[in-house]
Amino acid sequence: MSGSGPAAAALSRRLVFVTGKGGTGKTTAAAALALAARRMGRATVACEVSGHTQVPRLLGSETAIATMSIDPRLALREWLSRLIGGPGAALLTRPQTFGYFVAAAPGALELITLGKAWDLTRADPRRHREAFESVVLDGPSTGQAEGMLRAPSTYAALGRAGPVGVEAAQLRDAVADPSSSAVVVTTLLTELCVSETLEFAGRAEEIVGRRPDLVVVNQVLPDRFTALDLRRLRRAVDAARDPTLDAAEQVVQLACDRARSQARQFERLRAGVSSPIVELPFVAAGALGLRELTALSQLLWRPTYDWTGVRADRGRLRRFGPRPGRAGACGAACR
Repeated sequence: MSGSGPAAAALSRRLVFVTGKGGTGKTTAAAALALAARRMGRATVACEVSGHTQVPRLLGSETAIATMSIDPRLALREWLSRLIGGPGAALLTRPQTFGYFVAAAPGALELITLGKAWDLTRADPRRHREAFESVVLDGPSTGQAEGMLRAPSTYAALGRAGPVGVEAAQLRDAVADPSSSAVVVTTLLTELCVSETLEFAGRAEEIVGRRPDLVVVNQVLPDRFTALDLRRLRRAVDAARDPTLDAAEQVVQLACDRARSQARQFERLRAGVSSPIVELPFVAAGALGLRELTALSQLLWRPTYDWTGVRADRGRLRRFGPRPGRAGACGAACR
């Protein structure tokens, strides 16, 4: 089943590398992307790095998606087993030896982690594992992500004809190939987050030869009120002379100010990146469940998805639609 949403093109790649400034909903976006890939009929695995295990909690009972937390030490042992055999690999990946290895080879952990994710796109007859069509990697934050994306080029240049260099070169080419991999960056519509996203977009072009394939903007607030609405509300408050209505007006004005501040930052983002942009709405929930995550994933591959039923069932998702003049912001109207 093919998708038509703004993320469909990125999800057609075998490796989807997700990064973003800390606190921008990177893991939520990765889980939603994995759900979207699965809804498109692709065999999907969602991976995390550094021993994190948040994605399985988010996906809950969704068993059609495989999940994995990549342990660099185990990934190194697996890779060394292919090169020098099991006994040598076991020796080199002992805790103390592994620490020396990491200290002596900066960037090696990043290379191994990214390589393990890419390895999942290939079948492994020894483990009776078929290739995954979509590997969604919940990568590190943008600063560390640059090092991870740069590691294959670094080791390809250092290793050259050796086995490390050959595999690093293959990984470098896969990451640089826009038909094989996609780089997705998440952000919020705040000045600091947008600035960091724009900086990362420029560096990504230097590292992998292109800007991010998709920008996911999280926690977008709806702009519910026009200037005329606010004037009418002001007149009603003045006529009623009710302190409760006065407090309500302040809340409405604050909501308008926040939404319009986001709109200004969105225009700044759109002017600074040529990548497709998709907006995901703010979800009024203490913790996201599978239903909410599924609704977000629908926005990624089916931009006309209507989640009114979700709101009726749970009362937690706010109705969200394109702001005036914003229907083309993500290539299609986001509802």
